[in-house]
Amino acid sequence: IIEQLAAKLAPFSTGKHALVTADVGEIYFDAGQRHLVILAGVGGERTVHIVSAIRRNNPHVVIDYIFCPSTSQHALRDYLAVQGLAITSDTVACEKRRHYEIMYVAASAASDQALGVPDARL
Repeated sequence: IIEQLAAKLAPFSTGKHALVTADVGEIYFDAGQRHLVILAGVGGERTVHIVSAIRRNNPHVVIDYIFCPSTSQHALRDYLAVQGLAITSDTVACEKRRHYEIMYVAASAASDQALGVPDARL
């Protein structure tokens, strides 16, 4: 699956940015740079699993995220709240009569500035 995805995405690589396709357990990011991880078309529960692995492997790396979960948005929102990760922007997109929530999580955002994320301290 990863090889097929890499082949499909290769034409979009500009050379200015790295495009990485790998098993989540094998992804390590350079701590000297800021990174953006986009997870779309994956359910909220699976997204939680992926983000947990990324954060476990890269505890001192600044990573922003864009999420577009296909299902279980509340599971993802609950996880973000518990982890102190703030949704700094969110919107809804519609494609083929289906609505998808798109969330941007900035690594440096304070959790008390989150949009729509329940307060984990309650």
